[in-house]
Amino acid sequence: MFKKVAQPKREWRLERAWAVEFDDYAQGLALAPDGALVAAGTLGGAFEILTVADGKVVHAHESVHGGLGVLAAEFTPKGDAIATVGEDGHLCLWDVLSGQLRWKAAVGKGWVEKLCFSADGNLIAASCGKTVAVFDAAGAPVGKVEGHASTVTAIFWHPFRKAFFSACYGGLQELDLSGGKIARSYPYKGSLLTAAPSPDGKVLASGNQDGSMHIWFTGTTKDLEMSGYQGRIDTLAWGEGGPILACADGPVITVWNFGGKGPAGTHPLEIQGHEGRVHEIAFRRGGTLLLSVGEEGTLHGARRDPSWGTGFVDQVDVPLRAVRATPNAEVIVAAGDEGKLFGWHAFF
Repeated sequence: MFKKVAQPKREWRLERAWAVEFDDYAQGLALAPDGALVAAGTLGGAFEILTVADGKVVHAHESVHGGLGVLAAEFTPKGDAIATVGEDGHLCLWDVLSGQLRWKAAVGKGWVEKLCFSADGNLIAASCGKTVAVFDAAGAPVGKVEGHASTVTAIFWHPFRKAFFSACYGGLQELDLSGGKIARSYPYKGSLLTAAPSPDGKVLASGNQDGSMHIWFTGTTKDLEMSGYQGRIDTLAWGEGGPILACADGPVITVWNFGGKGPAGTHPLEIQGHEGRVHEIAFRRGGTLLLSVGEEGTLHGARRDPSWGTGFVDQVDVPLRAVRATPNAEVIVAAGDEGKLFGWHAFF
């Protein structure tokens, strides 16, 4: 018999590929599904599509929302088009190949801040103030729900069934888009800042202004609260394997395991690595990598094995606010202050 020899774990490595600077902060940031292109819209009203390999501009527009700011951007699941929303109250869909506008639709009167596609790309939802509007792929209105208790702070589709959710002060809502009403409420006495479903669709989670996370178990009346955080929770992310849920209220990231009997009565794992407030987190590589960016300008990659130790890290000269990456994380892009945008290649 042959003796098994333990193989050394391959070192994870990060290389900064490029950096560009826009006229203003890149509030709208999106990465194409295949990782070849990145799109950025600025608060100054500019919108550009660049190659991820070297940061070269493919298409550029100086004013796409009436000279007002671009607040969010997202590629279609197929990657053939990209949607933008902005301060002018409109939703725009752009052709990736030509860079030309396909259509433009009014969402409401005010800033349109949230945007998301259905998994098949046939529906596009956007929120403006207390209103959520949904359009088909050709820009035709599908439904609208008005009268939320406050400004909508998050919107998302359920991973496996035809259900759509919004978050605002007072809890989550499952929306009846065709009927223009709230079909079901998941109440919480507080202000929700962010929300997302677990990968298996069994759990809905929110991060809140009062320094707590609230959990609802779909199809049941059971809910759960994780409290005791020192500050607001405005970033959270779900990962596979459990599943697991991460959030941050400062420089430390906490990870809760929803496998087995769930997190009730347990303590979360803590991930160190940032000196300032963590602004955004995202799981990749099947939940084995947790990306985060923070106030001190650090991009941090924590590896699940062993015990969420540092896989790679890089620091730039400005605070980082947003991070995007392909599912395998071989391409990573982050937006920072002063209109700066950075691209990395990661090796595993």
